[in-house]
Amino acid sequence: MQRIYFEKWIDLNHELTELLSLSVDESINYKIESVGVRAIGSLIVKGEYNDGKKFHDDVDMDVLATFDKIVDQRDFNIKVEDFDYHIKDGNIQIKIEVGIHGV
Repeated sequence: MQRIYFEKWIDLNHELTELLSLSVDESINYKIESVGVRAIGSLIVKGEYNDGKKFHDDVDMDVLATFDKIVDQRDFNIKVEDFDYHIKDGNIQIKIEVGIHGV
């Protein structure tokens, strides 16, 4: 498994005082191309803060795994493995660890 890290600042207009929930999910489509398999989609960041205010943000991604790197096309997939966040000045900085399986 290979790892890729994505970082994103989520601007909440400096209003965040209490983070109630935070989740990261993937929405990815796989496409076979002439040189490999391309994973195109986004990492979906959702959460709730303060008195129930909600936020949603996407981190776009486009990953190409060439055929010489792929062990088995059926096993090639991308999953969120972990994430961490920091609150600064009422906004959130999130770091997402994505695992690339099958390479």
